[in-house]
Amino acid sequence: MIAAYIRMSLHSIGATRARSVFTNLGIVIGIGLLIFTVNLSDGIQEQSKQQQATFGSSIVGVHSGELVERSTALTQESYRLDQTLTPALLSLEELDLIEKIDGSTSVTPIAPFDAQVEPISGEIADVSSIIGTTKYIPEILGGDIAYGETLGDGERERTALLGKYLAEKMFGEPGPIGKVIRIDGREHVVRGVFDSLPTDPLNPGVDYNHSIFIPIGSANLISDQLKIKSIYLLAADSSAVSDVQKVLESSQQRSNYSILNSEETVELVGRGYRLIIMTAAIVTAIALLVGGIGLSNIMTANVAERTREIGVRKAVGANRKHILLQFLSESVVLSVLGGLAGIVLAELVTFIVRSTTNLSPGFNLSVILVSLCLSLLVGVLFGFVPAWRAASKKPMEALRS
Repeated sequence: MIAAYIRMSLHSIGATRARSVFTNLGIVIGIGLLIFTVNLSDGIQEQSKQQQATFGSSIVGVHSGELVERSTALTQESYRLDQTLTPALLSLEELDLIEKIDGSTSVTPIAPFDAQVEPISGEIADVSSIIGTTKYIPEILGGDIAYGETLGDGERERTALLGKYLAEKMFGEPGPIGKVIRIDGREHVVRGVFDSLPTDPLNPGVDYNHSIFIPIGSANLISDQLKIKSIYLLAADSSAVSDVQKVLESSQQRSNYSILNSEETVELVGRGYRLIIMTAAIVTAIALLVGGIGLSNIMTANVAERTREIGVRKAVGANRKHILLQFLSESVVLSVLGGLAGIVLAELVTFIVRSTTNLSPGFNLSVILVSLCLSLLVGVLFGFVPAWRAASKKPMEALRS
């Protein structure tokens, strides 16, 4: 019985393909946006958790902007997600103070700056950012050196680490060790190339896989007013946050900054993406409402166009229930097809993003099942009234029309 109604519904939808496609756009977009947003959120949160698992609670980050408000006891009070977009504010003086803290190791700045890049015997490629840092950058970013080795210790050393995709685009080979690039006229020798690096949610806009990493001393010589976006360090114990706080308070610069341990970083990232998911859910609800209204309109038009068919079916023995189920199943099938199209679209975009960027969106079966249920619910809610009107038509009046 159900299979028969589904076959009839598919036949009716096929007779009005163009109209059905346009009717379903709202459902397709709404479902696709929700699934892709959840996939992206799951992937980035998983990357943050993996980084935390690598270092435990020992990694501490000092970030530009007031990402977190704390009480006088330094306990976390609330997060300010908008502050992740704060420009680089930390100074080299503050970096020096943090390096002198007892028990802190692998102190690593992230100091992005702009400069003209020209490869020698290579092709000019788009560079996401040039970053002044230290030799500890691989372990802080949780990445491996695929070719060569990390940066050296010399303050004036002119070497460079390249992101994986930048190296391939610039020199046409995965490991261009020994090649030379000019950064504002200063020659730097490629010493190593990263394997694929994960994204950094607290430094949006910086794609490490398309970036150049050079020693912080060399970066300071190139950029007259070099500022640091974030400073990471591995701490010996849980008192690191308070130690860093005390040291930075002694700085004459007194930059606007936040200090986060790894657990707080994961929580901040999680809150940020929960907010994005909530926003996507609201947009999805609006899109499904628009799609539902369109679905109701097309079903109303179908009922009007097929009034004589309704009369013939009733004349040969079909009752109100048969007509109601016929048109309601058509509405549900049309809505579910829109949901399936949205799922396919979302997973296709997820695959493209995973293949072409340093983001790693996940796969969430639960949200797919919820999306299918939402599609079915839209079909029932917005298709019931037109189906009821069709079932309520009297046979003789329907035949005369």
